[in-house]
Amino acid sequence: MNSLGGTAIVIGLTLLLAGLDISESVLAKEWAIRRSPWLLAAGLTASVLMFVLFVVAIGYTEMSTVTIGWVVLMQLGLMVTETVRYDVSHTPDRWVAMGAIVCLLGYLVAAPASAG
Repeated sequence: MNSLGGTAIVIGLTLLLAGLDISESVLAKEWAIRRSPWLLAAGLTASVLMFVLFVVAIGYTEMSTVTIGWVVLMQLGLMVTETVRYDVSHTPDRWVAMGAIVCLLGYLVAAPASAG
């Protein structure tokens, strides 16, 4: 597999992990509000799928790379979700910090690993 293809797979898996984690978080919040057993079951399913996807992801890259990518993208997604769905207002400095973190994450994922 070429380097560009491997990077694309890692980015895709990281985005999927973050998306599942965001979904799981929203399902947990909605379950806390509504107490629907369907929301609980969907959240548990998302959690199991996230674990399986994580196992697949660490087969392609270092665990630290995929984990930090997942966490950063999940946090960004949760900030957007809170703003859109739950009317939470984040301050501009938090958005700037998140943008800087996402840029650094891009460097971490795209930069070639040292052979040392």
